[in-house]
This record gives sequence, structure tokens and C-alpha cells, in this order.
Amino acid sequence: MSTYTNISDETQKVFNRVLSETGIPKFVTFKLLGNHKQKTVGKISKANDIVTHLTDIDIIIILNDVIFDGLEEKYQEMLLEELLAQVYFDIDKDNLKLIKPDISTFSLLLTKYGIDFYMSVREVVSSLYNKLDSEEE
Repeated sequence: MSTYTNISDETQKVFNRVLSETGIPKFVTFKLLGNHKQKTVGKISKANDIVTHLTDIDIIIILNDVIFDGLEEKYQEMLLEELLAQVYFDIDKDNLKLIKPDISTFSLLLTKYGIDFYMSVREVVSSLYNKLDSEEE
């Protein structure tokens, strides 16, 4: 017996609404599945070429439907936005890919310093690296 299930109509409606508010091209197709044994609330993956050829599905999102369905809708929306933020379509190269999140730190530091300060530190560090690179050239 498969551990994957179909998601509820209500979850699909929330997903469709969140998806419609993104800049993801309409021709990118998604399949949402449930897996109550999954350790994370949501996982996104790009379908391999065979799956895409056989089903026309580009991206697969697997939700721990038991956990997801237990959340308030505003939390569901944020989690779906977080997953969809990883989807990137390069129009020039006609290429669909998943990108990694741009923040990787500890919640304690974000709580202590705030996101604005954290991002400004990252920007300053990045500009110093850019300056160093240009001086070496």
C-alpha cells in the first residue's frame, strides 16, 4: 500500500490561491500529494524527465497532510509560499529549476537582531567580497 494520498479539496483550493499570487508561469504544472509519515510538513521536488513526459507534471509537492490540515489557513499559506518560492523558471533558457532559500541561520539570532539587521550584515559582507574580488582582478 502506498504512503502517498490525494490531498483534500480544501488544501488544493488554498494551494491554487497561493499559486495564483506568485509569478510562476501558468504552464508550470504541479501535483500535490499527502504523506502523513513525512517528517517535514512540506517537501518540494522537480519531477524527473520520465514523470514529466508521462504525466505533464513539472513539480511535486508532498505535504504531511495530517499536520498541514491541523494548521490555521494563514500558516498553511505561508508554508505553501515558502515551498513555491523555491520554483524558478528562466525564460531566456526555457529552464525550470528549484533554488535554495536565501537565508540559513539560527532563529535565536533572527529573534535577537531582527531580519532587517541580519540582511544588512549579509549585504555589507557581500559588498566587501565584491570589492575584494574587483581589486584582485
